[in-house]
This record gives sequence, structure tokens and C-alpha cells, in this order.
Amino acid sequence: TKCKLMIVSQNPVPQPQIILENNPLELVHTYKYLGININDKLDWDNQWHRVQKQTQSIPYLIITMRRLGFNEKTLVNTFRSLALSHFIYSAPLLSYSNFKIKSEMSSFQNRILRIIYISKEKANKQYNITTIDDLIEKNNLKTMDAITADHNHPLTKKLVKTKRLRQTRSNFNFAIDKPRTTVYANNF
Repeated sequence: TKCKLMIVSQNPVPQPQIILENNPLELVHTYKYLGININDKLDWDNQWHRVQKQTQSIPYLIITMRRLGFNEKTLVNTFRSLALSHFIYSAPLLSYSNFKIKSEMSSFQNRILRIIYISKEKANKQYNITTIDDLIEKNNLKTMDAITADHNHPLTKKLVKTKRLRQTRSNFNFAIDKPRTTVYANNF
């Protein structure tokens, strides 16, 4: 016997209409705000594609500068100011990137270092340029430290309020176990 497969088209779920001051808001799939690409799925891969697009001409620029006789320090400063600044600005979002995108970011940096003719070790030792993953992690930790040090920051106020609430509701002290492995210790 033959089986027939019948596909019944379902009506899409209607999108909720949000009204602000008697004006309906337009539903968009992506939105750029302060240089950050936000989409309706909270998928941060678009942010990498934006950074990639803005930095794609930098290798050619550095090759041209090297041919014109610019010294190594100037080439590194050019890389740092034109490329790494985008990585630092986008660090909170790029930290959520998948392995493929992190690999692409690393390949981009390695390509620039090869163009400048410096090794990763020399870049780290002499110019304090670490891997992209380390750069992103250090920037995120620096941002988090700044937030927790600022007592007027909304997140810090919420953390303090939550801590006080816990203390008044019960006598149970929350304790964090000491990590037993380096993988656990390095897990953000």
C-alpha cells in the first residue's frame, strides 16, 4: 500500500502588538543600537559579522603600511586601534560566540601578526597582545569589576538588595565551593 503524506499548513502564531503612548511599535528581526546588533533570537553571531565587515580591510592596510616602511610598533598600534578596539567594544557579546566564530576571530588575529612578522609570543611579551579569547575574557572581567565597584550602578544595587533579602529571610549562609579542577575554576 502507498502512504500519502499530507502537510497541513498552519497559520503562524500572531505576533503580539506592543503599543507605546498610543503608537504601535514595529516588529523587526534585527536592530542596531549603539553599534550592537540585536536580533529577535538573541543570537550574537550577527555582531561578529558586523565586526568582521568593519575590520576586513585592515590586513590590506597593514600590508600597504609595511611596504611603505612603517616600523613594527606603528603597525601593531594600527592593528590595536583599528581592529582590537572593535573586539573590546563587542566583548560581552562575542564571548557567547560559537566555536567556529571564535576560530575565525583567532585566525584573523594570527593573519595580522603574520603580516607584521611577529610571533604570538612576541606580541604578548612586547606589546601585551593576548589571544582574542583572553582579550574578550579580560575585558568582560574588567567590566564586571567596574560594575560591582560602582555602588550606584543598577546591577550593584540589585545585588545588594538581593543579598539583604536573603539575610533577613533565613539564617542559611550561601557558600561557594572551592574549585577542584582548573576547568571548573576557569568557567565563567
